[in-house]
Amino acid sequence: MSAAGDRRPDAAALVAWLERLGVLALLVAALVPRARDLTGSFDREIEGFQGAFFAQAAVNYQRLGVGALGGYPVLNVDRPYTVRPDGSAVDDPAAWLPYANHPPTVPLLAWASLVALGPDGWDEAWREDRAPEGVEAPLRLPFLVLHVLALAALWAAVRAGLGPAVAMIALALAATTPVLVHYAVLVNYENPGLLCVLLAAAAWVRYARDGGRRNLALFAAASFAGGCVTYLPLCFLPPFAIATFLRGCVRRSWLVAAVGGAAGLAPLLVHGAWAGRALAPTGAVSAGLVARAGEILGPLLDGSAPPSRWLALQAGRVPDWLG
Repeated sequence: MSAAGDRRPDAAALVAWLERLGVLALLVAALVPRARDLTGSFDREIEGFQGAFFAQAAVNYQRLGVGALGGYPVLNVDRPYTVRPDGSAVDDPAAWLPYANHPPTVPLLAWASLVALGPDGWDEAWREDRAPEGVEAPLRLPFLVLHVLALAALWAAVRAGLGPAVAMIALALAATTPVLVHYAVLVNYENPGLLCVLLAAAAWVRYARDGGRRNLALFAAASFAGGCVTYLPLCFLPPFAIATFLRGCVRRSWLVAAVGGAAGLAPLLVHGAWAGRALAPTGAVSAGLVARAGEILGPLLDGSAPPSRWLALQAGRVPDWLG
């Protein structure tokens, strides 16, 4: 073989390099409109409400201590206290407004980001009855990072199932869809939950097609991580299991349901037990898994909000999501 032939790049390696370069370019391009809102005030519908919600939780972590309620956040704007006969004040847990509907991972992530990246004095403003300033970008940044990682996980999942060309199209569509741009900096459970679901989907595609303990373990790990954040991943287990069954992989379908269900439920069961103990000083009660499901699904099942009305509402919002 000639020296020129030895220097000729391998075609497959070149295609793979170009593909990854394209993915990187799309992810960087996706950041441009998303990063625009990093420093904006918390004043946009639910995005603003949730940002302010977790900012207040972070302030109370600082003034009450992270362990005051077992890691769960307290949402009082004014520090609740009782006055002793001698005139001194003492915290009154019975007056706290706790939030324990989800595991505390997201509020702790928001607080940790502020501790690491927040402006000087943000954690002392409460002593002067002031709202902290300049906390918007530090709060939003980790959720923007998780959102971009979710886009990469979407590409990986679609590529594993449908090939590189379709995966690139899927990534391009997700990168430019307005509703995803709008909520990319949402400080809430959606961005970390979406990442976990898409990582689970990528592992599931490989397990349903190829089997293998490693793929099943990765699926379980993503389901477990999702359960540490919210209830969302559990909603995807039935479709994963049914799709596996329809491929003719009966044993694998049962393993998807059993292993994924156990991995996703385990942290939520721990959360339920821990929240019940942590909230005892406040007199509040954390709703269990069944009660939470009833709250979410009840309106759809009791006729107060029939599925047809819900579907019509979603259809009516499509123009907003896409434009």
